[in-house]
Amino acid sequence: MRTLSRRSPRLVPALLVLLAACSTEPAADSLAGSWFTAPEDLSPTGWYQTRLSFRVPGVFVMEVRSYGLYPGQGRNDLSAYSRISGRYLAEGDQLAFRPSRLVWWDRFYGPDSPEHIEEPYRTSLYDDARYTLEDGRLLLSYVSYPADAPVTTIMELDRED
Repeated sequence: MRTLSRRSPRLVPALLVLLAACSTEPAADSLAGSWFTAPEDLSPTGWYQTRLSFRVPGVFVMEVRSYGLYPGQGRNDLSAYSRISGRYLAEGDQLAFRPSRLVWWDRFYGPDSPEHIEEPYRTSLYDDARYTLEDGRLLLSYVSYPADAPVTTIMELDRED
């Protein structure tokens, strides 16, 4: 009994750490991987899709690709893309994005036009973001400003295999 009583003071902090680790909130490492939205129509033949990738430790890439927007293009011909990368921090169900680089290209300037790179790139992305993971889906709730008024927006993304 004496041995147990000497060890029990050490067990209490260890148990507290284990209990704190058991949380009902999503774990940041469960975000790791690539996610994509359903295609969204832009015009009779044009559409776009968003992909969001999380890499450990704390690196994200968000890419939007548009297709079939310009005359003479087929529905699946690439029209433009933008790729924002940077760091992210997940705490509980909150996500903070810190963009640092933007790369974009648009066929409007010609099929052989160069990519444009903005670095450093400092803008807000997914303001006040919160997330949940449900059945292989990432639900990202954030504040957007469509008409200069803040609106809560929800983006649904599926995990890429």
